[in-house]
Amino acid sequence: MPQPPQFKSLRRRRFDALLQVPQRANQWRTLLRWRTASYIAMVICSVLVLYLVLQMASIRMNQIATTVATVPTPPPSTHTTPAANGAVAVPNTPPQRLQIPAIALDAPIIPVGWYLNPTTNETEWEVARYAVGHHQDSGVPGGGTNIVLSSHVAGYGRLFADLDKLHIGDQFTITSATHTYTYAVIHITYVDSSRSNMAEHIANMALLDPTPDEQVTLITCWPASGAQRFTQRLIVVATPVP
Repeated sequence: MPQPPQFKSLRRRRFDALLQVPQRANQWRTLLRWRTASYIAMVICSVLVLYLVLQMASIRMNQIATTVATVPTPPPSTHTTPAANGAVAVPNTPPQRLQIPAIALDAPIIPVGWYLNPTTNETEWEVARYAVGHHQDSGVPGGGTNIVLSSHVAGYGRLFADLDKLHIGDQFTITSATHTYTYAVIHITYVDSSRSNMAEHIANMALLDPTPDEQVTLITCWPASGAQRFTQRLIVVATPVP
């Protein structure tokens, strides 16, 4: 007995559906494998990028540490401060550490000298990176003359970023290999660092000259940002505390 056309159509659809089940299963397995492989690749790439960033940071820190560690330290000065009442004179040695509690500064001191600026073709002072620079031609603690220290106000540690927050009377210490010396701020000023006025520039350079009495001169560029960035020098002068 012949079957109705609609019955044949229903059987055919069921048969086709059964045939498609393995095909859809294969499609789902392929899609799952593709997504899994994509996630694994993303994780591997993320790990590699993180590893490269950490390696670059480690190399940079090692370079900074090597730069600070390899700066030659001048031999201790043979000059000695005259001792009173027959006491033994103490040899003056270069400063090694600066501590200013008023601005929470505690930083190493390294010697700096001169360098030729390739932009201006002029000889300028070096400025220490991630440390306070002691100008080698200036005095040493206990030496009875001008001790010149400088550092960056922006970048490279920004150690003198808060130097403007000091007040007259604030005290700080400088430590050498053998002693700790205490100084008190007596003068704070801002001077123009442009060279349009040569007489003024020469007067500003005189701030680095030796002095008949011991003092510390802290110097940094000012201001740290804005249209007038680095157009001035902030000068802080301190004298020994008896």
